[in-house]
Amino acid sequence: MNEKDKKLIMKNIDKEGIPDDETPEWSDVEFRTAKRGLDGLAELVGENIVCTLRKAGRPKVMNPKKNGTLRLSHDLWETIKSSGRGYNLRVENILREAILQGKL
Repeated sequence: MNEKDKKLIMKNIDKEGIPDDETPEWSDVEFRTAKRGLDGLAELVGENIVCTLRKAGRPKVMNPKKNGTLRLSHDLWETIKSSGRGYNLRVENILREAILQGKL
């Protein structure tokens, strides 16, 4: 095998991610005990540092809304939907009022 062929083989080995001294191959134990994402980072740098990263997104609410399914007639659904943005809140308020009045 000539030098050109050896270089080509070595170039392809590097592309396939064959471990080197800086990135040794993982053992079965390391795969089984590995931690993903922020959990693994918390073990390395501490939970107090990582907790600020975990707070991304919307803040948690005390009583989160629940998703459910409610089957409505076509004309009723179209009327509600055509009332424009915010129809979920309007329907919720109407239902809440009906419950308070004992109608539902």
